[in-house]
Amino acid sequence: MDKKYPKKEEKVKIKKLDISNKDLEGSLNLENFTNLEKLDCSGNLLTSLDLTSCKVEKLAKLNVDSNNFTSQDLSFFSNFTNLEYLQITATSFSGSLKC
Repeated sequence: MDKKYPKKEEKVKIKKLDISNKDLEGSLNLENFTNLEKLDCSGNLLTSLDLTSCKVEKLAKLNVDSNNFTSQDLSFFSNFTNLEYLQITATSFSGSLKC
């Protein structure tokens, strides 16, 4: 595995993660990134995103633009109550975030 990949104890300290335009493919699992406030994974070839380890009250900015996500409803993001910015253009999300 890449030596630059953070270990579990380092992941919990990370608040901002910019992995945009890195040619990442497949599923992105953010396990142990419990303090993540900003995520930019735009411009990759991701097909799914697992944010279950991220605390819903912490994540404020999310950019998932230009990926290959499977078609899914926007309700996937509705638990993130402090989300101030969501960039989802050029993806296959649909629906509404209204409660």
